[in-house]
Amino acid sequence: MDAVFAVKKLDFIKAQLATYGGEKKEYGERVMIRCPFHNDGTPSGSLSLSQTWPGSFRCYACGTKASWDELAPKLQLQPFKRGEPKEEYAVDLVAAATQYFEARENFRRDKFKFSPIPKNKKWRGLSTNLLIELGGQLCVKWSEGYQRWSSTKFIHLPVSINDEQVGFFRARMKKEKDQPSYLNAAGKWSRTHGLFPFDYSIQMMKALNSKSVVLVEGQRDALRLVANGIPAMCIFGTQSISTKKLQHLELAGVKRLVILMDGDEAGINASLKIEELANPMFDDVRVLKLWNMKGSPYREFSEYEDPTKAAKEAGVDPWDPGDCPQRILDRIKAQYF
Repeated sequence: MDAVFAVKKLDFIKAQLATYGGEKKEYGERVMIRCPFHNDGTPSGSLSLSQTWPGSFRCYACGTKASWDELAPKLQLQPFKRGEPKEEYAVDLVAAATQYFEARENFRRDKFKFSPIPKNKKWRGLSTNLLIELGGQLCVKWSEGYQRWSSTKFIHLPVSINDEQVGFFRARMKKEKDQPSYLNAAGKWSRTHGLFPFDYSIQMMKALNSKSVVLVEGQRDALRLVANGIPAMCIFGTQSISTKKLQHLELAGVKRLVILMDGDEAGINASLKIEELANPMFDDVRVLKLWNMKGSPYREFSEYEDPTKAAKEAGVDPWDPGDCPQRILDRIKAQYF
């Protein structure tokens, strides 16, 4: 395609998308929208914004492929028709498109005071050197209500995708009863971009000449796997999985998704949901069942109406990737990496 023509077409498509009232989200040179060729409940359609194939469309759910001229009428937008963009679109709509594509859904940046994490120490069984490598720092938060710095220190860890910080979380220095171990930055970012540590694990995957990534529930789960040389990232809890998160992985070159949720009822349900969302998007989706592996505490209570509750009442904790036997991680590493 002629370079000048491609630029004109891309500008035209961006201008048209700026007027589109449906759900849309930018991912580099792609925009995800709800597919108009089937009853799409969540954005599954990928629209190219590259100069090579501007307007090329593919739906990951139903498999439909279309050009911009085939797609546009379905979205009640204008086709390009291999001609010059009409003058009526040249100024206002292009400006609107620029504003949209430069916009980002930001997390709330609270006021912190930072200090370095000591090297060669341990945090909940993990080396502080890994936390430092991931951008971790000690922090105290400014309290607007009391107009002073808090006396409680946390470990502050950024969450980045493609070298852009999309959020952060704070981890307690030690586990405290009836207190959450992690506090996420305010905002909707964790639903759409909550994958930690995304950039680090993608780099690890590529260094291993692999196209596989392991998904786990919590931050410490991911850190333990990464410390064992396994490209892994957490989804920030079983209720926080979404197609948008999986699209980040797909666009980063992941072909095989290994799902390793906690070995309890919530982990079972999350595994089923992730598998359903991931199957149309990846070449290979594997579910590793901690709840059903040899020696799993969950198996003792599987016949109960609520196995997780029964286990808790008996003082037994189901396995999770952060505390399961080392042999399981060794087997995962040997089999997939």
